[in-house]
This record gives sequence, C-alpha cells and structure tokens, in this order.
Amino acid sequence: MKIVYADKASGIIDKLCSKSFEIPFGKDLGPSLRITECGEAENINLQLSGEKYSALYNGIMLEAEYLPNDESFVLKINVTNTSDTDFAPDSLDLILGVDTYMTGATEDNVKFFPTMLRCEKTHFHGYFMSPEGNSFAIASPDKIASYTLEYGRTTTEGENEAEYGHRIHTATLSLLHKAPLPERHPEGIDVLKSGESKEFNVYLIPLCSVDEYAGRVSDICGIPVITSDLYTYPKNSDIQLKVHSKEGYSITYLAPDGQVMTVPQMTEYGVYTVRVTTDSGRVSEAKFYCRRSWEWYLKQARLEAMQKPQKATTHAESWYGFFSAFLAAKHYPEAELDAALSSHFDEVIPLMFDLDKAEPLVAPNRIQNTSTLISALIDKYEVCPEENKKYLRIASVFGDWLMTRQKDDGGYYKNNTLYTCVIYIAKSMLELCEAEKEAGMLDEYTRHYLSASRAIEQLAEKLEDIQTEGEQTFEDGMISCSALQLGMYALTLPKNKRKSFVDAAIHMDKLHACLEQKLVPDCRINGASIRFWEAQYDIMFNKNFVCSPHGWSAWTAYAKYYLYLLTGKEQYLKELFNVLGACVQLMSLDGNLRWSFANDPHIKGERLVPDTERPVKDGYTSVKLENSAYRGRYTETVVGEEYMDMVSGWYRTGEQRLTGGYIGCPLIFPDKLDYSADVQGGACDNDVHEIFKCLEETVLKKAFVIERECGEIAAYNCDAVLNNDVVEISFYEEADYLHTSFKSTRMIRVGEYTYEAPQGSCMTRIK
Repeated sequence: MKIVYADKASGIIDKLCSKSFEIPFGKDLGPSLRITECGEAENINLQLSGEKYSALYNGIMLEAEYLPNDESFVLKINVTNTSDTDFAPDSLDLILGVDTYMTGATEDNVKFFPTMLRCEKTHFHGYFMSPEGNSFAIASPDKIASYTLEYGRTTTEGENEAEYGHRIHTATLSLLHKAPLPERHPEGIDVLKSGESKEFNVYLIPLCSVDEYAGRVSDICGIPVITSDLYTYPKNSDIQLKVHSKEGYSITYLAPDGQVMTVPQMTEYGVYTVRVTTDSGRVSEAKFYCRRSWEWYLKQARLEAMQKPQKATTHAESWYGFFSAFLAAKHYPEAELDAALSSHFDEVIPLMFDLDKAEPLVAPNRIQNTSTLISALIDKYEVCPEENKKYLRIASVFGDWLMTRQKDDGGYYKNNTLYTCVIYIAKSMLELCEAEKEAGMLDEYTRHYLSASRAIEQLAEKLEDIQTEGEQTFEDGMISCSALQLGMYALTLPKNKRKSFVDAAIHMDKLHACLEQKLVPDCRINGASIRFWEAQYDIMFNKNFVCSPHGWSAWTAYAKYYLYLLTGKEQYLKELFNVLGACVQLMSLDGNLRWSFANDPHIKGERLVPDTERPVKDGYTSVKLENSAYRGRYTETVVGEEYMDMVSGWYRTGEQRLTGGYIGCPLIFPDKLDYSADVQGGACDNDVHEIFKCLEETVLKKAFVIERECGEIAAYNCDAVLNNDVVEISFYEEADYLHTSFKSTRMIRVGEYTYEAPQGSCMTRIK
C-alpha cells in the first residue's frame, strides 16, 4: 500500500492507496495518540525522528512506525513506561483517522463506515466498508483493550452548522483502558507498570471482497476467526460454524447456563457460547441463539404493549405498540386483553388526530406520523373486518390527506425535504391499497395505488440521492426503507414489469451492506442494522452508541424478505432469519421487552432513571397498571455490550396525557407556535414494536423451502426431506403458507395434502 501524507513530519495521513481503491483519512485526524486521565483528554503530538514518530508524555515514551507492504499497512505502536510509577490512565487511544464522516451526499459512496470492530481475549479484528462495496480489514494479533467511535457533536457553538450526532468522524482503538469492559475483552490491559513496554501491531488489509475477510485476517495475523451462515435456530438444532485458523484448535460449547456441552445441540432456549482455542493459546468467541416460537414473541409483545403503555405525543414511535396489539389479536385473540388495548387506542389516537376531519392535530409536518397511523388503522380493521370497517374508511381519508404532501415529482415531502423513506410512507400507502382492494373500495384503491406508484418510481430514479429526517448522512433508515419499498412495490407488478424496481432494490440493498452486522459472530447482533443516535430520543441517554438491534433494524428484514420473494436467492433468506433472530432477543425469555442492544464496549453518560420521589398518576383511563409511574432524573452510568431497558414502563405522561415525544421536545400545533408544557413523560422507545410488525408479515405462520444450485433442498421454519422425488414437509410450528423456490416443478407433501409446486418462486396457502 502507498501512503499519501497530509503532514509527514507529524505522521498525519491524507490517504492510503491500495491497488484497487483509496482509503481517505479525515483532515488532521490521524493516525494519532490520545491519553485520557481523570476524564480529561490530551492529544499527543508525535514528531518524525528517523524512521519512527515519537513523543514523551510524563515519563511515557510513545513510538509509532508505519510499515506498508503489498498486502497491508501495518501501524506499529510501542509504549514504554520510563517513570517510577505505574501508568493507569482512563485510556490510551490510537485514533485511526480513517474518514467515516458522511454527509448524505453521493460522494459518501467512497468513504468507509466502521462496520465491525471486535475485541477478543487475545487479539482484535474487524472491517470497514464503503457504500460502493470496497472494504478493508483491521486486525491485530495483540491484545487491544477496547475501541471507541468518534461521534459527531450534539451541540452547536457560534456559527457552526448544527450537528445532532448523526455522523461519525473516525474510529479509535484503546491500547489501554480502565474497567469496566465486556467479559470477552482482554484482561490486565488497563495499566503499564513502571519499566514495562507493550507493543501493538495494527494491520489494515485491503479486501477484494468482504467475503474473503475471515480467511485473509486469519492468514495475515495468525488469529482464529469464526463464521456461520445462521446464528439463530429453533430448538434441537445443531450449532453450525466454520473456524478459519492457520493452526490447530479445539472447540468448547457452553449452554445458556454456562455448563460445558458434550454435543453442539440446542436442547433449551437461550444463548449458547462457542469458544475456539488454538494450539498457541489464541481464543475467539461466538454466540448462537435458540429461539422460542415466533408466536410466543408476538403474544408477549402484545402484553408488553400494555405493560409499557402507548402515549399520545408528537412522535409515532411513542405508540408503535398498537401494531403488536392488533396483529396478536388478529392471530391469537384474547378477549379481555384485546378489548383493553383497543380502548387504549381509541383514547390515545384522538388526542393527536382529528378522526372526523382526517388530519393531524399535532406535529402535522411529521408526515410519517400520519402514514404510521394509516398502517395501524389497517391492522385494527383486520382484527375483525366486519366490525371495524370504520377504521379502514378513516385510513382511506388519511391516505387522501397524505397525498396533499406529495409533490409533482412523486415524492412525499416535509416542506422541501423528501420524506418518502422516513419510516416508509409509500409502504403504508401500499398496505392501505391492499386492504381497500380486498374490501371492494376500488376507487380509493386506484387513487392511492397511483400515488404510491409515483413515489416509488421516484425512488427507482433517485436511488441513493435521497434525504432523511434531521441531520443528512448516509443513513440506515433512508437506504433500507428505499430498498424495502422498491421491493414491496415490485411484488405488486406483473413479473414482466418488475425488473427496474428489483434492480433498484438490489442496488440499495448492496449500498446498505456497510451498515449491516453481517459478519459479527454474535447472535445478539448479527444481521442488525447500525444506528447510533437514537438513545437521546428513545430512552433519554445523553451519549451516542451503536444501538443494534433497534426497532428500525426491522426495515432491513422487510427488504431481505421482499428480495427473497423476488429473486429466490437463499442469501436474502439467511439474512432475514439472522436479523429477525437478533431482533426478537430484545424480548428476554422471561418476557421483558428491552429497547435495544448497546454494542459499544464502554459508554459513560447521563441516563434517565425513575425519580421515586416524584410519582405521577396515569391520566389514561384505559391504563391500569400495578407498576408505578414516575418523573425521571439523570444519573451518570457506564454501560457496554448489554441490553438497554425501555423507560415507558415507569416513565409516563401523567395527567397531562399529551406531551412532546421526548425530554425537550415541545408540543407542536398547526395553528400556534411550539408550546412547551410539561415535556416529561414522552418517550420514543415503543418503536421496538416495529420488530413484531415485521415478524408477523415475514415469518409468522410461514415456512420456506428452497432448492440450491447443487440440487440440495434447504428449509427454514420447517424440515424438508426429498423422498422418491416428493419433498415431504414437517413444520416446527403452526404454518398457513409455504413458500417454495425450485429449479423445476416439484411434488410437495404436507401431512395428507399433496400438491405440485411450480418452477420458480411461489407462495402457497396450505391452510
């Protein structure tokens, strides 16, 4: 690799050039070193001396050496404590300097996102990937204590452009870091004793394809890397994995209770840990999940929609639990609970929407609130179509209102910002169309389908040249929501009219790969999309961190599902099951719904907790809970690689009933200025229920059988055995639909029922 310097004297790099692509570095970012002590950070100015860069900091000698070669760039750091006392900083950080700052422009396609960073007991590995698909591995055969992402500022000073923390400047490796850190991280790497030296070798390895990541990292750095096609399994499955290692190794399987297993079979629900130990003592770890039935997660989500109740606020995220409520009622009715949640809906929604005039009463420019309401009204209607037809009619009129926010170019807009992919406004319109068509409301169906068509035709034309809510960046949601809407729309078209939309959906999905945790060997995370700014709005934690999975990870799952139906490619199906497998783990096995999983190893910030000295009385008559409600207060805390609880179980609106979406968010009315009443009580953490809305559409009561190129039959949500040219199917749980993807016509037997499945992709109702 070739180094192009911005300032050779201080070692600041402008870019690294491989044979195929360039890796840009941020202005004056690095590589550089930083020492943090007692909460105060100081950047260390290195200066070139001979072949090395060096500096002395309070008796700590710091040296850096750049060693480029044909296949990698090696950054060698040596730290020596020449003082008489031990050196135990908060952290000693290597700021990589790779430019990851994305502003939402198409030029972002050549920048690299820190897609995966992973500390193991004895080493470190990960990779950066650009939207256009280039990637490079980052790895070290040495112990790396931790890592940090350098998030954008969340405040503005002077005339600087407002930043909401929706961007990342670069990534940092912590060579030393004080506790606490996750159990998987190295031990004893928080102090440098007097007279001690430590050497760290960090490799940047260009990849021809991310598919060669594990092999290249293992070969060059001599570390074991674990990969798998699937990380979530039904009960009694065998754990399947592959170990990439240059030397011999042993494998230890640990059950959810931590006991060593003699065979790698999942006989109980929970998370299984696999440890690979090489002959030289290097240790890598992976985690796999044995899930409950999809039915159980949806039913439990309905219970949690009441236990962590829905709220009338400026943000639809505050009442997303109604999706779980209505979809569970549709499939698994429970009269008393369903009636209570239906009453809650009828109490909460009119505080935000005039259902007679079909217009929003608060935050009308957040048009995703209205499109989300349309989807919720459809789901409430479908619980009992004969009794609930009024909700379909209301949804239809709101569809007309939404069309007033559609411009001549086809896009749905908030003022002059394209909002089609803020949540998924056109998908909500298509959901409405499907219900209208089935109900015989053909005029309404035609009007709304044409509207959705125009919006999605614009997406196919603009591709990644689109916008999002808040700070513009290359953002998970706008890309995944474009892909899913393109895919869903293509499925409504005759097969001979789909190609341009399928191609566009595939293009957007490929761009999105840099924001997906496809290679992380951890069932809690694998496949989930990468977001990092939601905590400040959803649970009022004032620091950014990667919250993945998050409710919006479900948008990636929709996209994978539609692309599988359109192409029959098994890779999309694997990715669907991995991301949903990670998502449903937000529901603990004892039935507690968490908000997200925090990926970062060490996050120190102010967290909202119950102020038990300030209880509140629930203002909603339809909510009668045993758990108490409180105002919130902030407390400093440290978290890392753990589940983050919702706050809505205790943090409620009180007698006010209508509030802003989160602390500091005012009520916004169409006919007056922003009105700040009591802003406490609102929270956006119920957005986690998007997972269960997606689960119901994609995998609930569905099974999938696919014929691979080699002729092998693969099955998901079922077992499939080829017996005398008949594919015999047995289901893990209740199924109404069987999707098949075959190279030629096949005979299918399901119990006593036999039928002929055609060549290609086909969904068959079997009940």
